Order: sequence, then C-alpha cells, then structure tokens
Amino acid sequence: MLPLQVEAAKELVAKVPARIVGVWVGVASLEGLTDLAKKSLGEGASDKEVGEEVSRLVEEIEWGVTSGVFEFTVLEDTDEARVEDVKKVIKYL
Repeated sequence: MLPLQVEAAKELVAKVPARIVGVWVGVASLEGLTDLAKKSLGEGASDKEVGEEVSRLVEEIEWGVTSGVFEFTVLEDTDEARVEDVKKVIKYL
C-alpha cells in the first residue's frame, strides 16, 4: 500500500500504464475534517485558516470520490475504523 497525496495520485495515474487499485481513505464528518485541519495547521491557527483548510480538504475528497481513480472509498472518523475498513478492502481484492 502506497499512501499518496492528491497531486501525486493524479501524476501517477497519468504516467503509469498499469492497473492501480486506488483506495481513498479519509474522515467522515465535518468535525473530523476540522480536527484534521487544526492538526495540520498547528496551534494558533485562526478560525479563518482552519475554515480554508477544511474547504481544501473537502475539495480533495470531492476529487477522490468523483475522479474514477479510486475503486474504494473509506470514510471513517477513527484510525481503528479506517484500518478495519482497509483490511476489508484488501480481503476483497
């Protein structure tokens, strides 16, 4: 499994002529996105900065879900739930 950022995933899909099984893994709720944004920005981030980061994350999720690159989508708010869902994907393959 190779974790990728959105831009790297776009480049990989454009350059690699092999079948890539993509699994989009993210958080499921606005609260989870807000927590992720705060963690990404660090302490002292303003509400405006957090809101902008949440908007960016939502755009990434939208791309991930609608791009056709990812065959599976895992949206859960806890690491444990995400890991369990990814395990189910791996067993399916």
